[in-house]
Amino acid sequence: MSVTTLDKPAEREAVLVDQPQTLSPPSQKLTVQEYLERERHSEIRHEFVEGDLFPMSGTTLNHNQIAFNFARALDTAFGDRDCVVYISDIRLRVASDRYRYPDVMALCGVAEVDNETPPCLLNPTLIVEVLSPSTAGVDRIEKQEEYLKIPSITDYLIVASDSVKVMHYTRNNATSWLLTPNMEIGDTLTISVLDVVIPVDVLYRKVTFADAETTLQPV
Repeated sequence: MSVTTLDKPAEREAVLVDQPQTLSPPSQKLTVQEYLERERHSEIRHEFVEGDLFPMSGTTLNHNQIAFNFARALDTAFGDRDCVVYISDIRLRVASDRYRYPDVMALCGVAEVDNETPPCLLNPTLIVEVLSPSTAGVDRIEKQEEYLKIPSITDYLIVASDSVKVMHYTRNNATSWLLTPNMEIGDTLTISVLDVVIPVDVLYRKVTFADAETTLQPV
């Protein structure tokens, strides 16, 4: 297991993936207020990027299990401390024109939210994205660039769902990050700011890779 210091976006992109995968947005541009109003009444969650809506697709069994495992491990580690875990239904305002629904978020202390209904979280410390085939490029490049710009974020984790592989970004200072790539069974995640240590094997508890392509679609 190695640790790499990354200073520039181009370096991060080269480490992660050669060709990004993106989802095609609809042609009609929306304002932020139009998006928020639609989202209040929509049965399907949508992410929002500079006027474009991106519906949240169905998830695989592995994706769902890994996100649950991570959230449970965090909650167990927090115990009675003033720390909380949020799962994928909580919206994150990444920027004034960008809204996301990360798989898992966590923080200790007071959660800051905006005045929208439902509210958007503004100050997570940790973000976790579990990769799916349709969103891998977005999570590895586009969302990575967005999340690492959020001042409150100290740790960003990308977790594969078709194999055992975890990538951990830890804030080094205001302008650089430490990347620990290719974490596997036997390795341990240390999230120092949250005082949390999680073995990688815990994240893959009850995960069967033969089910990686079985997808649960929203009704």
